[in-house]
Amino acid sequence: MHQNSPRTSAPGSGRALACRPAWTHGRTRLPRAAKAAGAVVAGTAVVLTSTGVTALPVPSAAVPQVLAAPAEPEELIVNGSLAAGADLPECFFAAGWGDRTAQGSFSTDVPAGSPDGARSYALTVSNHISGDAKLLPSEASGCAPTVSPGESYDLSVDYSSTSDRNALTVFVHTPAGWRYHTDLRTLPATQGWTTAEAQLTDLPADVDRISFGVSLGGDGELRTTNYSLRRTPPPPAAPGEGELVVNGTLAEGGAVPTCFLPAGWGTGP
Repeated sequence: MHQNSPRTSAPGSGRALACRPAWTHGRTRLPRAAKAAGAVVAGTAVVLTSTGVTALPVPSAAVPQVLAAPAEPEELIVNGSLAAGADLPECFFAAGWGDRTAQGSFSTDVPAGSPDGARSYALTVSNHISGDAKLLPSEASGCAPTVSPGESYDLSVDYSSTSDRNALTVFVHTPAGWRYHTDLRTLPATQGWTTAEAQLTDLPADVDRISFGVSLGGDGELRTTNYSLRRTPPPPAAPGEGELVVNGTLAEGGAVPTCFLPAGWGTGP
C-alpha cells in the first residue's frame, strides 16, 4: 500500500461495509474562482476576480442530522451495590452445593468509584471436597431480573478472590422452575478488585428471568459487589436522509467509536 494511503480497515468486515458512505455521481462543483477568498451571503459567494466583484450561486448544503445520544439501558439488578440489607443483601441470597464449609459476611471494602453506601459480600470456603459457594440475586419475583428471549444482555460484577477456582455462573427460570444454565467464563485469582464482564445471548425461548453470580469452587475468600445486568443496546441507527456518516456524533462505542477506527502512518515515538 502507498505510504500516503493510511486506510487500515480490515478486509471482509461486514461492519466496515455497513459504515462506509455510499458516494454518488454528479456532485455539484463550484467554479475554480469560487475557491478564492470570499464571503457567503444569502446563498451566493461574493468573489473578487480580475473584472470586479462577482456573485456566484452556492448550492444548498445538506444539513447533517444530529443523532441524539441513546438512552442508557435500564439497570435490571435490584440493590446491585449491596447497600441495603442486614444479614444478607436485600434481593440476594447465599447459595451453593457440595461437601465444604462456607461462611459469609458484609465488608466495607469496595472498588474505587462504587456508589455511595456500597458494600461487598465476602464468602469464605474451607475444608473443600466438592461443590461451590456463591451470592446470587434472589430468585423471587421482583428481585430476579426479567428478560426476553431473542435479546442479548451485558452482565458484570466486581470481584476479588484468593482462589483461582471461580466461575461466572448463570441460572434461568422457565415455567418448569429454576435451573442451572451455564458458566459464561472462568475467573482467575486477583488481589485487587476486577470487573468480570460477559454477554448473555441465545436464551431459550421459555426463559423469563435469570440470576447470576461468581461461584467459588475451592478453599479461599471471594468478595463481590456492583452486580449489573442491562439489555445490550442495538447497533446505531442508519444515518438520516442526506447524511452519509454513521455515528458521526461518536455517541456509540467504547474506547473506539462504533464505525470509526484509529489510523495513521509514519515513524515516531
